[in-house]
Amino acid sequence: METIREPRPGAAARAGEGAFADADGGGAAQSRGGSAGAPRARAGSGGAPNGRLGRGSRSSANQSAMRVHNLGLVLDLVRSHPEGISRAEIARATGLTRSTASRLVQDLLDMRLAVEQSVLERGEPGRPATPITPAPGTFAGIGATVNLDYVSARAIDLAGNVVYEHYEPGEFRNSDPTEVLRGLGDRIHEAVLTCADSGITVTGVGIGLPGLVDGGAEDPVLQIAPNLGWRHLAPATFLGHGLREALEIALDNDANLQAVAAAYRSPGASRGFTDFLYVSGDVGVGGALVLDGEVFRGMHGWAGELGHFLVDPDGPPCPCGARGCLEMYAGKFAIHQAAGLDPHAPAGVLVRALEAGDPRALEAVAAAGHALGVTLSNAINLLDVSTVVFGTGIGGIVEWLRPAVLDVLHDRLLSRGTIHVELLAAPIDDAPASTGAAYLALDGVLETALGQVAG
Repeated sequence: METIREPRPGAAARAGEGAFADADGGGAAQSRGGSAGAPRARAGSGGAPNGRLGRGSRSSANQSAMRVHNLGLVLDLVRSHPEGISRAEIARATGLTRSTASRLVQDLLDMRLAVEQSVLERGEPGRPATPITPAPGTFAGIGATVNLDYVSARAIDLAGNVVYEHYEPGEFRNSDPTEVLRGLGDRIHEAVLTCADSGITVTGVGIGLPGLVDGGAEDPVLQIAPNLGWRHLAPATFLGHGLREALEIALDNDANLQAVAAAYRSPGASRGFTDFLYVSGDVGVGGALVLDGEVFRGMHGWAGELGHFLVDPDGPPCPCGARGCLEMYAGKFAIHQAAGLDPHAPAGVLVRALEAGDPRALEAVAAAGHALGVTLSNAINLLDVSTVVFGTGIGGIVEWLRPAVLDVLHDRLLSRGTIHVELLAAPIDDAPASTGAAYLALDGVLETALGQVAG
């Protein structure tokens, strides 16, 4: 089975893409290094009581905004190199002077956003290099998710360490959202307390749900989650413990967040590729499109719903109300049922049946592969991507899915013979949506750290 590869050294290439303004030289240098899709820093603003700035205050405001901008870009560069990057490498990558780069790094150290590691002897002239890495145990994002067969909450720090973990199997199809979300709020509150006991500041919370999410509202709204049986509710309002008032709470489709976890090996550090289709198959089928390291969400935030692509208009009814959707053929439940297995059994049960050559299991997976091939051929013809990453539920059976998928792609891709489509398995993670949500919750860490300094 082909799995996602760890990046080559230096493969993460565009963190902090944009112009660095060098406070020493007064000019701007184009950045040359980092990870694609890393969060961009938001510059601050200055103002006067009547909204007008004098020359001196405008200059001060511009310098302040420049510093925040540069801090964000250097932090992105540090996050994209969790193995460490030296001050000299930061200066070379950004075009900043050594003194400016060193001052910015010192600011990150002072704000507990970065730490110095042991000095490296690199066999080069001059002083030995001191690697700068993301700081462990100082700031953390919290990610949580409700799936059909489990709930999860996870806190992850800047260095990628899991500092809180909760995983609870269950049956949440057609469940009571008030009860489930209040329980999830208990776990998030527990994560916050665990972080506080360790001196860790929580930067935000992300929640992943298997449905259509409107994240633009003041309280983000879940429009519909067919398999959960939930409609038109604002999850943050159910959590309790004052979480909604105390923390920034984001809501996203769970497949989008799983795709973030597939794209990044730690917060801000790319796995080395940036454009792919992500397909999950927990119970139904979810999907996400990642372009330049970021999830493409579409006009309303609903892009990527591969599970409801049409495979057969006369096919079985789907919980969404349509017929013949992909998830009725290629989701974990559908494959297990076709293979004569308990739909609620762990994915490993299907793998063992496939390894044993069970005819019914092999036939079920071949049928799922054909349905996936039909959907993926349409998506690839439309989007012109050549990498597909299979995640939860189906990542472990890629080697059995691959022949049927590729057969259909060979017949239906307009670009057949021109591009090579890679079918990869995502890294093993029992709750990847929680991981991705925690990573995204850390995107606001610079603002949080600057607020602590100002406060």
